[in-house]
Amino acid sequence: MNNPNYQGIDNKNRPYTVMADRATQLDKDTVELSNIRADIALEKGVWVALNAGSGRLNLTTKQLELYNGVDVFYDKGYEFRTPQVHVDIQAGNAYGDAEVEGQGPI
Repeated sequence: MNNPNYQGIDNKNRPYTVMADRATQLDKDTVELSNIRADIALEKGVWVALNAGSGRLNLTTKQLELYNGVDVFYDKGYEFRTPQVHVDIQAGNAYGDAEVEGQGPI
């Protein structure tokens, strides 16, 4: 599929959007994505935007694995770069064990 756009809400009723240039359905729950852009709303109107070269989205569990260069932008002026990250859309968090570079107001 070209230009897929997945939208939903997490378990705290906060919206998220995951877009990509291409998607390939791997099984009934998993989609392989390329050139990914995602926006996730957090508490009190705060948002996070993510870009990645590729990744996989589990449509049932709302788990997003991003790799091939991940940029994370936090609306308070922070930017982080890492080779890969796991995003738990339902919980509103991201984590990983790869090296992270960042910059911001602090």
